[in-house]
Amino acid sequence: MKRAQIEEQNRYLLRRQREFRQAADVVTQSWMAFPEIEAIAVIGSVAKSLWKEIPRFSEFRRAH
Repeated sequence: MKRAQIEEQNRYLLRRQREFRQAADVVTQSWMAFPEIEAIAVIGSVAKSLWKEIPRFSEFRRAH
């Protein structure tokens, strides 16, 4: 995998995370209209920022 492909994959994953967070915000705002809702919790990549993993293979580690 070339450096450009790795960078493109990183951009894709970050963009997808932003979209999930935006969707979570929309759902949260909608649910807040119901008096029965006392709290809303999010988990996973929506709740915290993505981290950059260190690849196992040496050819990819150079790109890190």
